[in-house]
Amino acid sequence: MLEARKTGALTLRFNMYLPGSGVRDIERMRDIVAQSPLKQDEGDEWVRVGGVKLGIDGGFEGGLMTKPFLGEIGRNGTYFGINRVPAAPFNAIVKMLNAGGWRVTTHAVGDAAPRPGARRLRGGQRRAPARRPALGGGASVRVAP
Repeated sequence: MLEARKTGALTLRFNMYLPGSGVRDIERMRDIVAQSPLKQDEGDEWVRVGGVKLGIDGGFEGGLMTKPFLGEIGRNGTYFGINRVPAAPFNAIVKMLNAGGWRVTTHAVGDAAPRPGARRLRGGQRRAPARRPALGGGASVRVAP
Protein backbone atom coordinates (compact mmCIF):
# COMPACT_ATOMS: atom_id res chain seq x y z
CA MET A 1 0.00 0.00 0.00
CA LEU A 2 2.80 2.42 0.85
CA GLU A 3 4.47 1.70 -2.49
CA ALA A 4 1.17 2.34 -4.30
CA ARG A 5 0.87 5.63 -2.43
CA LYS A 6 4.40 6.64 -3.42
CA THR A 7 3.73 5.95 -7.10
CA GLY A 8 0.31 7.66 -7.09
CA ALA A 9 -1.53 4.41 -7.85
CA LEU A 10 -3.97 4.55 -4.91
CA THR A 11 -7.58 5.23 -5.81
CA LEU A 12 -8.97 4.79 -2.27
CA ARG A 13 -8.10 6.56 0.94
CA PHE A 14 -7.15 4.38 3.92
CA ASN A 15 -7.64 5.12 7.60
CA MET A 16 -5.59 2.51 9.48
CA TYR A 17 -6.06 1.44 13.10
CA LEU A 18 -3.81 -0.28 15.61
CA PRO A 19 -5.46 -3.57 16.64
CA GLY A 20 -6.99 -3.70 20.09
CA SER A 21 -10.14 -5.78 19.61
CA GLY A 22 -10.74 -8.03 22.57
CA VAL A 23 -7.84 -6.64 24.61
CA ARG A 24 -8.91 -6.66 28.27
CA ASP A 25 -5.59 -5.93 29.92
CA ILE A 26 -4.32 -2.35 30.02
CA GLU A 27 -0.69 -3.52 30.11
CA ARG A 28 -1.23 -5.55 26.92
CA MET A 29 -2.67 -2.44 25.23
CA ARG A 30 0.30 -0.38 26.43
CA ASP A 31 2.59 -2.98 24.82
CA ILE A 32 0.70 -2.85 21.50
CA VAL A 33 1.02 0.95 21.40
CA ALA A 34 4.66 0.97 22.58
CA GLN A 35 5.75 -1.66 20.04
CA SER A 36 4.02 -0.01 17.10
CA PRO A 37 6.11 2.23 14.86
CA LEU A 38 2.87 4.06 13.95
CA LYS A 39 1.63 7.23 15.64
CA GLN A 40 -1.80 8.87 15.76
CA ASP A 41 -2.54 10.96 12.61
CA GLU A 42 0.70 9.90 10.95
CA GLY A 43 0.44 9.74 7.17
CA ASP A 44 -1.18 11.89 4.54
CA GLU A 45 -4.51 12.34 2.76
CA TRP A 46 -4.24 8.85 1.21
CA VAL A 47 -3.02 6.68 4.09
CA ARG A 48 -3.18 7.77 7.70
CA VAL A 49 -3.29 6.31 11.20
CA GLY A 50 -6.78 6.92 12.56
CA GLY A 51 -6.28 5.55 16.07
CA VAL A 52 -6.85 2.27 17.91
CA LYS A 53 -9.80 -0.04 17.23
CA LEU A 54 -11.26 -1.88 20.21
CA GLY A 55 -14.07 -4.44 20.27
CA ILE A 56 -16.77 -5.21 22.82
CA ASP A 57 -18.75 -8.11 21.37
CA GLY A 58 -18.26 -11.43 19.61
CA GLY A 59 -19.12 -10.13 16.14
CA PHE A 60 -21.95 -11.33 13.96
CA GLU A 61 -21.85 -14.84 15.44
CA GLY A 62 -21.76 -13.50 18.98
CA GLY A 63 -23.23 -10.01 18.89
CA LEU A 64 -24.27 -8.90 22.36
CA MET A 65 -28.08 -9.02 22.63
CA THR A 66 -30.63 -7.95 25.27
CA LYS A 67 -32.67 -11.13 24.59
CA PRO A 68 -31.31 -14.63 23.93
CA PHE A 69 -30.68 -15.81 20.38
CA LEU A 70 -33.53 -17.84 18.89
CA GLY A 71 -33.39 -21.47 17.87
CA GLU A 72 -30.53 -23.84 18.41
CA ILE A 73 -27.92 -21.08 18.57
CA GLY A 74 -29.84 -19.59 21.53
CA ARG A 75 -28.96 -22.64 23.63
CA ASN A 76 -32.45 -22.95 25.14
CA GLY A 77 -32.69 -19.24 25.95
CA THR A 78 -29.29 -18.95 27.66
CA TYR A 79 -27.10 -17.46 24.90
CA PHE A 80 -27.09 -13.64 24.67
CA GLY A 81 -23.88 -13.33 22.65
CA ILE A 82 -20.39 -12.53 23.85
CA ASN A 83 -19.27 -9.59 25.96
CA ARG A 84 -15.54 -9.71 25.24
CA VAL A 85 -14.45 -6.71 27.30
CA PRO A 86 -16.29 -5.66 30.48
CA ALA A 87 -16.82 -1.97 31.20
CA ALA A 88 -14.07 -1.45 33.82
CA PRO A 89 -11.09 -2.65 31.73
CA PHE A 90 -12.54 -1.05 28.58
CA ASN A 91 -12.84 2.35 30.31
CA ALA A 92 -9.31 2.06 31.71
CA ILE A 93 -7.93 1.29 28.24
CA VAL A 94 -9.87 4.19 26.65
CA LYS A 95 -8.58 6.55 29.36
CA MET A 96 -4.98 5.39 28.85
CA LEU A 97 -5.20 5.69 25.06
CA ASN A 98 -6.80 9.14 25.26
CA ALA A 99 -4.10 10.30 27.66
CA GLY A 100 -1.55 9.21 25.05
CA GLY A 101 -3.31 11.22 22.33
CA TRP A 102 -4.93 8.23 20.58
CA ARG A 103 -8.42 8.27 19.06
CA VAL A 104 -10.47 5.22 20.02
CA THR A 105 -12.93 3.48 17.72
CA THR A 106 -14.89 0.45 18.85
CA HIS A 107 -16.71 -2.42 17.17
CA ALA A 108 -20.15 -3.18 18.62
CA VAL A 109 -22.64 -5.70 17.14
CA GLY A 110 -26.03 -6.64 18.61
CA ASP A 111 -28.80 -4.59 20.15
CA ALA A 112 -27.04 -4.54 23.55
CA ALA A 113 -23.54 -3.62 22.31
CA PRO A 114 -23.80 -0.19 20.59
CA ARG A 115 -25.43 1.58 23.56
CA PRO A 116 -22.96 0.29 26.16
CA GLY A 117 -20.18 0.79 23.62
CA ALA A 118 -21.10 4.45 23.21
CA ARG A 119 -21.48 4.87 26.98
CA ARG A 120 -18.11 3.23 27.60
CA LEU A 121 -16.44 5.44 25.01
CA ARG A 122 -18.02 8.54 26.55
CA GLY A 123 -17.03 7.35 30.04
CA GLY A 124 -13.41 6.89 29.07
CA GLN A 125 -13.53 10.14 27.10
CA ARG A 126 -14.76 12.17 30.09
CA ARG A 127 -11.86 10.86 32.13
CA ALA A 128 -9.27 11.88 29.54
CA PRO A 129 -10.73 14.08 26.80
CA ALA A 130 -8.25 14.06 23.94
CA ARG A 131 -10.06 13.02 20.77
CA ARG A 132 -13.63 12.32 19.74
CA PRO A 133 -14.34 8.56 19.97
CA ALA A 134 -16.27 6.64 17.32
CA LEU A 135 -18.31 3.49 16.87
CA GLY A 136 -16.86 1.85 13.78
CA GLY A 137 -18.13 -1.45 12.52
CA GLY A 138 -21.33 -2.34 14.26
CA ALA A 139 -24.93 -3.29 13.82
CA SER A 140 -28.02 -3.21 15.98
CA VAL A 141 -30.73 -5.69 15.06
CA ARG A 142 -33.92 -6.40 16.95
CA VAL A 143 -37.03 -8.04 15.54
CA ALA A 144 -40.23 -6.20 16.50
CA PRO A 145 -42.64 -8.29 18.63
